[in-house]
Amino acid sequence: MRLEHAKKLHAVGVIVLSLFGSIAAVLLALRWGAGLLEAGLFCLMYSLSMVGITVGYHRCFAHGAFEAPPWLRAALAICGSMACQGPVIYWVANHRAHHRFTDAPGDPHSPYFFGATPLGRLRGLWHSHLGWTYSHPIPDTVTYAKDLMRSPSTRRLSRLYFVWVGLGLVLPALLGGLLTFSLSGAVRGLLWGGFVRVFVAYQLSLAIGSIAHSQGQRPFHIRGLSANNALLALPTFGEGWHQNHHAFPYSGTFGLTWWQLDLGAVVLRGLSTLGWVWNIKVPPASAIAARRATPDEAWGMESTPAELAAQAAAGVRHAGPAVSNPPEEENRRHGERAG
Repeated sequence: MRLEHAKKLHAVGVIVLSLFGSIAAVLLALRWGAGLLEAGLFCLMYSLSMVGITVGYHRCFAHGAFEAPPWLRAALAICGSMACQGPVIYWVANHRAHHRFTDAPGDPHSPYFFGATPLGRLRGLWHSHLGWTYSHPIPDTVTYAKDLMRSPSTRRLSRLYFVWVGLGLVLPALLGGLLTFSLSGAVRGLLWGGFVRVFVAYQLSLAIGSIAHSQGQRPFHIRGLSANNALLALPTFGEGWHQNHHAFPYSGTFGLTWWQLDLGAVVLRGLSTLGWVWNIKVPPASAIAARRATPDEAWGMESTPAELAAQAAAGVRHAGPAVSNPPEEENRRHGERAG
């Protein structure tokens, strides 16, 4: 019960504080203007947050898409924590549950739980975007993140989550103050590198669970209604290629064609060049071709949106494989190729 209360308080706090902080930032900018300081600190902190989420939380911790030394894993976890999306173990457990029960009962944030009527779809969109952050059950970390629970360093990083959240607010404020030698610079750094950055990164990350499960292209024939959404791909550092990810969850690269820009993969290649990451997993061309939908399977799914909504209402589950140690199981199951 205490954890449930903390989860709800965290969800409301992140949404409300980042929203009002963003409103304050915009109002002050309209009154006194904004310039390179605000833009620079926003871009810096936003990039750190998104790299922490997509490269760290998602590709590294949730799916084991590459290997990295302990210091880099810790740095990625800290950057991900600064995005205010929860401790790394909690985030990973939620995400693995999402993969196991994609768009079926058990999925923490599917938009297909409220029927196929216009009102039901609107409620589903709200749930998958924001409502789930408050109402979903806390995931069983022993079931969904056993590998991380066995790691003392990862448990310690999770316990210090609020320290990293605070660091994500103090750092841009400190930089703003030092760069301008003024209190106003510190305030502007806090607002734009802190609250505005959290608000934008949080909303765009949530849009992957809502918009990228309802709008976009579905080139692969897989379970659920994940979709590739090109508009979300750039600002989320590649997360918008969401059906690609569901088709090949172990892959360190979400963009599977030359034109699918994936900034997370660009970061990974840069880290690989430096020798800081290795064994980046990518699907072979034969596996990609084998999973592509045929023309009469253009949705790339097993059910239509209306059918999924009806199945969810009836409590029908489409569970994936057990996920007590998902990265290793995924890699064996899909026959990955290191790149």
